[in-house]
Amino acid sequence: MELYIYALFIFSLTALISFSISFQAGPVTLSVMRSAMHNQKSDAFYTALGGSLAEFIYAILAVVTAEILFIYINDWEPIHFIGPMAMIGLGAYLIISANRKFYRGRKIILRQGNAFNKGLVLGLLNPQVYLFYCGVLLAYFQFGFKPSNPFVRYFSFSLGATLGFFLLLALIMYLIRRRGKINNHHFRGSKIAYFCGILLILAGVYQLYTAL
Repeated sequence: MELYIYALFIFSLTALISFSISFQAGPVTLSVMRSAMHNQKSDAFYTALGGSLAEFIYAILAVVTAEILFIYINDWEPIHFIGPMAMIGLGAYLIISANRKFYRGRKIILRQGNAFNKGLVLGLLNPQVYLFYCGVLLAYFQFGFKPSNPFVRYFSFSLGATLGFFLLLALIMYLIRRRGKINNHHFRGSKIAYFCGILLILAGVYQLYTAL
């Protein structure tokens, strides 16, 4: 039962983090937004699917990398403080980013072709996602969120990251379909971003307290 509780917690927290952090519009998000605003609903949907697959691939690679790194740095004394500080920093970043404008007239060129492939390529051309998830995972592991079952470790995190990202894209498509446009106020001050940020800060503070 503990294994499934860990898996559900990691899945849910990662989905919240992925959803919140995606407020910082990347190439996939902008492409989906532009397609939706041009009433290309099918293109927007398949671009979102392709981008979500790229998110899944980077999340899987991040799990592999974090597990290898954790073996070597687990006994390194500063890691006991780096993990919680990373969680506190990430929480603060999410809270601050919730008050920044989601879309500032950034442009992306809409190319003809398969929308799914376009989303996949645009997602893979955003490797900072991989580095971000590596940091999140190392914080998870240091905090003790590391289920013993390898399948659970890989897929509870990766599916959570993918779902969170796709939900944000789905929300964008929904808002544009209902209103025909998207404004900054739709994404400013998100309660989900605040909740996730506060949760991470509290978890980091607690872990830092236990490490002292």
